[in-house]
Amino acid sequence: AGKYSSTTGATTCIDCDAGKYSPTGAVTCRASPTPMPTAFPTDINTVAIAVSVVMSTDQATASDSQKATLKTSMAAASGVNEAEIKYFTVVIAPARQHLSDFDMPQRRLASYFWTVNYKVVSSLSSVGQPSADAYSAAITSS
Repeated sequence: AGKYSSTTGATTCIDCDAGKYSPTGAVTCRASPTPMPTAFPTDINTVAIAVSVVMSTDQATASDSQKATLKTSMAAASGVNEAEIKYFTVVIAPARQHLSDFDMPQRRLASYFWTVNYKVVSSLSSVGQPSADAYSAAITSS
């Protein structure tokens, strides 16, 4: 790990990671290069389609279980594989109270908005769509 031989021979060794210089005649240190990082192969026809859905509810928080169920429901409703849904977030904001003609707050069942955002990332060839626009239209029409 980070050991190199000296320019005059293999009689000295520097441990770069520990910051030590240790002369020894019995140890031969060799450079141990790390392999170059490689990018994961991607299909040329991979697309990412952003989806945003706003829902009204009376719940001020969303549990992890509710988020998981919501993700599963969104995948089923839009006809995509759940594994293709990436960057799934739920943002919760209070709904504004509207006043009636009598300046009294109206009773609202839904007092919070949940904005669900995610991206559908998939290969067009795996979903049988000719273009990103066609796939986006298929998702949003579901």
